[in-house]
Amino acid sequence: MQVQNEGNYRKRSLYYWSKSYEETILEAETYESLKKTIVINILGYVEITESSKIHTTFKITEQEEHFSLLEDLQIHYLELPKLPSFRRKI
Repeated sequence: MQVQNEGNYRKRSLYYWSKSYEETILEAETYESLKKTIVINILGYVEITESSKIHTTFKITEQEEHFSLLEDLQIHYLELPKLPSFRRKI
């Protein structure tokens, strides 16, 4: 949970995902051992200004044809200020 915008949160979120992903494999294991890793960010401020959705999901996809490279990466953002009931309480 991140209550306030302290800058660079998108990069920080990706960094946390990468550290978690790295921890799913042991030394000398094959890369096939890597496990799908999902990061859920609950925010008390609006980070994803490009969307009005409360819940946004990011994956690695090919830019023109929009197919997934693999399903191992998922980063979710839940932005509480975008909830109608949250706005009323402020």
